[in-house]
Amino acid sequence: MTLFIIIIAAIAGILPMLAYLIFIYWLDRYEREPWWLVGLVFIWGGLGGAMFGCVINTTLISIIGSVAGPETAEWMGPVVVAPVVEEVTKIIPLFGLIFVRHFDNATDGLIYGAACGLGFAMTENFYYFYNVGTSAGIVAMMVNIFVRTCFTALVHCAASASWGFFLGLGRYRHPALRWIVMPLVGYAVAMVIHAFWNGSATFSSMGGGFEVQAGACAVILLVAFLMFALTQASLFMEHRVIRAELELEAQSGLLPMAHAEVIPYWLKRSQGNWLEPGIDRERYVKAATLLAFRKHQAAGASGATKEGLLRDVEKYREEVRILLSKGGSAPVKKGWGRT
Repeated sequence: MTLFIIIIAAIAGILPMLAYLIFIYWLDRYEREPWWLVGLVFIWGGLGGAMFGCVINTTLISIIGSVAGPETAEWMGPVVVAPVVEEVTKIIPLFGLIFVRHFDNATDGLIYGAACGLGFAMTENFYYFYNVGTSAGIVAMMVNIFVRTCFTALVHCAASASWGFFLGLGRYRHPALRWIVMPLVGYAVAMVIHAFWNGSATFSSMGGGFEVQAGACAVILLVAFLMFALTQASLFMEHRVIRAELELEAQSGLLPMAHAEVIPYWLKRSQGNWLEPGIDRERYVKAATLLAFRKHQAAGASGATKEGLLRDVEKYREEVRILLSKGGSAPVKKGWGRT
């Protein structure tokens, strides 16, 4: 029986989180992140984030219990300690990624943050599924699987994604915004989401009534919808950046205007015969997209960061020119527009 519970807990803990991750990864359609890097971040959330979170949580709750008493520790653990600690341990990799070009906008932050949260939820869910299954039976385990898969996992995903979003939003902005304001705002939002869910569950378990938990479930579904809407809004902003920058490049002669009217639309660019034979479509679209992003990012950057972005601009312009020359669409002139 124990082996059966382990198998069910593993399947229910892993597969839904992978399904969530694949869907979120698919949403990033303009400059998709390397799958292996998203996977590593997901694994960190499930291993490093969960392990460090568990150790620090246990230590702090034990200290609170010895100082303020077990009753205080019982509610402070999930409502205060867990949000403060886990929202940090989950998202640690993003503070390394923020130094590399793979993490360069708000959408990237959403994707990487969501991956951290889902990895953490995978490990935590397995732990709870197994414990409930062995202590309360299969029926209770199934109820727990439903609640944690449909709601608790979304809490971890939304909280980490929101923090990632703010980190990405400040990526090429003023240092004060990049290193202080945006990280603190993101951390606060993540903790509020996490604390709200844990607080409602704790209050409900202490006799607060089923309606409290039901209301919290409704709120979490709303938060998940808002995060999805935020992702779509972020993608729309990316679309506008690509279109505006590539239209300027087309006016300067780097690429045909017809291409600038196709590349910003992910459905249009993936079908039809808009590109001449001999041109590597995937490489061309990627180079043109990165050119647009780097131009936009350089406009808001300064110092060495701006210089590096401008070098990237010239690199991607040259790549676009070389790719187009293979299909006979050489640029009209070398004056490739403003930066």
